[in-house]
Amino acid sequence: MKMLRRYILTALIAMCVCPATVAPGNAQSSTAILNIVGKWGGQDSDGDAVTMIFNEDESAEVLFEGLPRLSASNLVGGRVLWILDATQNPAQLDIVIYKHGLESGRLKMILQFKNDRTLEIMNSRDMKTRPVSFEISDSVYQILLQQNN
Repeated sequence: MKMLRRYILTALIAMCVCPATVAPGNAQSSTAILNIVGKWGGQDSDGDAVTMIFNEDESAEVLFEGLPRLSASNLVGGRVLWILDATQNPAQLDIVIYKHGLESGRLKMILQFKNDRTLEIMNSRDMKTRPVSFEISDSVYQILLQQNN
């Protein structure tokens, strides 16, 4: 499963390494959004290191151990944006990748704040569906992150 995850993430990143432009995202304004801005580091349920950076301009950088950094600098002018919908329960977080001005990939996740400096994020192992709860199972990855600001 770990190899499949790496393959899917690598393929997603490889699809996006080309010029792209896009209008800014549409993250909703809320206290949760203000709290997520910053650099977060931790590990996933497989023990791999994960770093996520959520910038105020809605751009994002994601680094999974052993994979290329997912960021605009690796997309030759492309965009990687984060979208947080804190009105949903659980809150929904998407990392959206654009290519030629069009969406070319989306990581669908859910998140919750464990405390002011700790985030719990869940994403499905198939990288296509969004988990519906924080229940640990073989079909999801749990990512625990601490704010590094």
